[in-house]
Amino acid sequence: MDVFWGNMSNSVTMRENLDGFKKEYGVEKTVVVADKGMNCSHNIDLLCSQWDGYVFSQILKGTKGKRYHKELFSPEGWHASKDGSYKWELAEEEYTGYDIHFEMQDGEETEKNQVKRKRKVLLYWSRADAQMAAQKREERLARARKSTKNNSYSIAHVKDRYIMEQQYQRKQGRYWGRDRLQKYRKWTNKKQNRMQNLTDTLQLSQVK
Repeated sequence: MDVFWGNMSNSVTMRENLDGFKKEYGVEKTVVVADKGMNCSHNIDLLCSQWDGYVFSQILKGTKGKRYHKELFSPEGWHASKDGSYKWELAEEEYTGYDIHFEMQDGEETEKNQVKRKRKVLLYWSRADAQMAAQKREERLARARKSTKNNSYSIAHVKDRYIMEQQYQRKQGRYWGRDRLQKYRKWTNKKQNRMQNLTDTLQLSQVK
């Protein structure tokens, strides 16, 4: 068992663990099963270049999940359980990766050889997971509504994604969004600090 530094990302520990495992047990080929903490393009390229397999989880929100939206929202190709509590679809994806060969040049590793690969993607939906996500979303919406009533929405929270702050400027005749408001508040605070420093300097001069 290896111990790594606490501030080290999970994804960078895989290569060392995998090499040690193969040497210790005399294993030539492995199939790595891991959560999204190990799911990065470098680890996938490393495993494929060594003819190892992998089963990695991937959240479908955000940038990485966008490429599966076509399959996700298509009604075709899905299989469901009898009670409808879960559904799944098996798709095939072509992607661009790198064939990694670790060679030392001037004390640094080189690892660039672009290749086209294919992999299978299992898309999965669970009613229990969907209900839990909906419950959390409603809780955040409730906190968002509450914060808009007591003017506490300036404090950063997870619920902020459901709040859009705008302020109407009479002189300019238009609304300011959150980014513009934050810049204006920073500028105002700096101006107030400069005025306070000037006042303190004048008071100190009078005392002298």
